[in-house]
Amino acid sequence: MRLLQQTIDQMKSYADGLRAQTHEFKNKLYVIMSLVQLEQYEEAIRFIEEEAVVTESFFTKA
Repeated sequence: MRLLQQTIDQMKSYADGLRAQTHEFKNKLYVIMSLVQLEQYEEAIRFIEEEAVVTESFFTKA
């Protein structure tokens, strides 16, 4: 029974992590959308490039 509870707790933690990651991704999309709407294209490109570097460094460490 204890093993089952540990598994459930791990699944809840995993789901919470995914929910937070989805929220952060949506926020970044809204930033890009806002920059494009304001015709701040260079700033949008810079933001995307910076995020790509952060994401790439995260996956190369894993």
